[in-house]
Amino acid sequence: PCLTRARAELGRVMFAIGRVVVAFSHFQQSLRMFGRHFATMHNIGLCYYEMGRFSDAVNSFEAALRLNPSYTPARTWIARVGKKVTSMLDDLPEGLRDIPEESAEMAAAHAAPEASPGSDESDGASSANSFEYDFE
Repeated sequence: PCLTRARAELGRVMFAIGRVVVAFSHFQQSLRMFGRHFATMHNIGLCYYEMGRFSDAVNSFEAALRLNPSYTPARTWIARVGKKVTSMLDDLPEGLRDIPEESAEMAAAHAAPEASPGSDESDGASSANSFEYDFE
């Protein structure tokens, strides 16, 4: 438990000072040492989000939900990823905006009703406050 706390806290601190890749490494080490935990998967998803790896972020948030189906922050972040990707697509030139219909439907299906993209904080908000400890 002490090592779990240390890995989680090091990851949180590194993320807070902008060292996302180092934070990611600490969360990955925690995952290898102590196994899958919903909070670890959530934190890894936040790192992926900050690195612009949105598909990996959604996969990590979904893994957190599989481990804890009532964990609403993961649903909120899945919705935020969908909002971010939609915004990025809107900024593309007209001919590059077309995405397969099933991709848009998949993103919408993951959004929780209480976490609609319109009610989220702005994308400029720091995700550091959304980290979870991966210990009880």
